[in-house]
Amino acid sequence: MSNEKSMAQIALEKFQKESGWHSSPSDSNEHLSIKNADGKVIGHSYSDGIIKGTNEKGSGALSWLLK
Repeated sequence: MSNEKSMAQIALEKFQKESGWHSSPSDSNEHLSIKNADGKVIGHSYSDGIIKGTNEKGSGALSWLLK
């Protein structure tokens, strides 16, 4: 059995390290921020498993991750 982490686990750990669980003025629900390679927030991951894009440039690929 492999001890390697899945891509999803690596991403979750990265989001937690970068922003931690928080709320923001535009979104009062607790979430993790998802950033693109340029460091721009392109989505939010919620504790119930839903992931939403911000409709900003580069967030289109997040729609398939919705719960």
